[in-house]
Amino acid sequence: MILESSPWKAALARDADLIARWALKPASERRSFIVERKLFLSAYSMRKLSDDQKLSTQTLADQIQVLVSPPLKSGFSGVSHSADRYFNLEQPVARFLGVAF
Repeated sequence: MILESSPWKAALARDADLIARWALKPASERRSFIVERKLFLSAYSMRKLSDDQKLSTQTLADQIQVLVSPPLKSGFSGVSHSADRYFNLEQPVARFLGVAF
């Protein structure tokens, strides 16, 4: 249970700033790892804040734009480290997802 949400929210804001700045820089293996880790922990933090009712209904109603790489053939399910083998990474599609999703 999160009793005081302000440190969690401050960390989310710092991580969002870092991710936005690093998205403009050339990719590197280390930078990709750090961004992936920050995204994962941010999603977990948002989930915990939501579960503990520490986010406003407006925040939960917000939509964010994401890029989705469609599968190269239908019926694909599963996780693989060879994403380029199963997904069209060259032509991502923009979609809007709710924060809760």
